[in-house]
Amino acid sequence: RAMENSSQPIAQELTNTTSSEGYYVCWLKADSYEEYMTLLIMKCYINPLVSFVGFVSNMISLAILRRSGLHKPSHVLLFSLVVADTMCLTSTLNYGMIIFYFGPDKFFPRLCGFQYDLVVNVYLTISSICMEFFAYWGQCVNSWIPVLITLERLLAIFKPIAFKSIVTKKRTLSLILFSFLFWLPWHVYSYQLVHAVERTYQEKIYLVVGYENYNDMMLMNLIEGKILEHLKSSIPVILIIVGCFCLYIKIGISIRNRSKLTTSYNSRLSSTRTTRTLMLTCFIFVVTQLMYIALMSIEMSVFEIHYIVRDEFVYLCNNINASSNLFVYITSNKKLYDIFLKFFRRPSKPRIHNNLA
Repeated sequence: RAMENSSQPIAQELTNTTSSEGYYVCWLKADSYEEYMTLLIMKCYINPLVSFVGFVSNMISLAILRRSGLHKPSHVLLFSLVVADTMCLTSTLNYGMIIFYFGPDKFFPRLCGFQYDLVVNVYLTISSICMEFFAYWGQCVNSWIPVLITLERLLAIFKPIAFKSIVTKKRTLSLILFSFLFWLPWHVYSYQLVHAVERTYQEKIYLVVGYENYNDMMLMNLIEGKILEHLKSSIPVILIIVGCFCLYIKIGISIRNRSKLTTSYNSRLSSTRTTRTLMLTCFIFVVTQLMYIALMSIEMSVFEIHYIVRDEFVYLCNNINASSNLFVYITSNKKLYDIFLKFFRRPSKPRIHNNLA
């Protein structure tokens, strides 16, 4: 996570501040000017811009889903996914971490941390920790809601008669609540290890946010790398791919069978529209998660600038996934698209006909 590098011992930081000329991000030296600018552009411009656009589009998505009605379990799942996606976006909307690395008017630019007045330092510290907490929590939750979406479609296709009795709004809400609460204890525990450390250099006081204990940081990296990364990435992707393959086979068989039967057109159209919306949501999730897995498979030390550069591209993958909801709705679901258009159309005034005598 973004705060990990701040736990580097203070002696190492001060040694690097007096080293030879080069391009630095805090105490980390870039191999080239291009690498430095890549990190600067990604962290300060591209990712915040994508996150901001995604945040606005997610607010519109929530309004669309509310307008369409949350009585259907599929819409409840989509609504909860947008909430989790919005939480995820706060990672790169976190202005505090941008200031942490690239903040202006620092006393010592090659030292990480907040180097301003005490009140400003405390505010930036608290806001940074809170935004990182919600972002990381949302990232874990939005990995499993697509699994629930796939399961809901499997039941709709394989158990169409019993579907409404099995998949109820109450059960859907219970599973969504479990998805959020399952990850909460781990996040509370892991962020208890994050501290705001007050440091002094040449009579100037500044705050650094991160793991105070080096062993704590390495333990968290081990647990997240060996266990949690699979729970929030690899396993959901595998489950969704298997589920979508089963849906593809079943839908192909159903299309052939339906051609021989007489069914309600409206019912068939509604089911197809919902399936298309939900499956496109899962498809975008799988594609971005495969990119995420590929990037995370690159072994790097947390004390290298390459680690931070790679993380920015990882965040970009997450941001694209978390910002895609509105695109999915307006391209795959005509009902949701019509609701979207109503937000920007002026209500038509009734025409007054004058009857001439």
